[in-house]
Amino acid sequence: MNEVKWEITEVWYDAEWDAWMITAYDDEGNQACDSEYEYRKLDAENTGRAYLNSGRCDTVHVYTKDGTRSKTLQRPAKSVGASP
Repeated sequence: MNEVKWEITEVWYDAEWDAWMITAYDDEGNQACDSEYEYRKLDAENTGRAYLNSGRCDTVHVYTKDGTRSKTLQRPAKSVGASP
């Protein structure tokens, strides 16, 4: 089974649910699947990092409760010609 690689994963706060959401988007900006949620921001950020570390996505944007981007996490670029 082929897994679709997400372009961006976002960690953001949903006031209606009082929870931190983890949402994936494809390369056209469409939501790729249902959002996951955590009640603690740190847990949501760790889920985003897990997606990054697993190769599921290359970029994670983390937002504050007011919607301001607070950080961007990215996978390191692979060196061309580097040995394994």
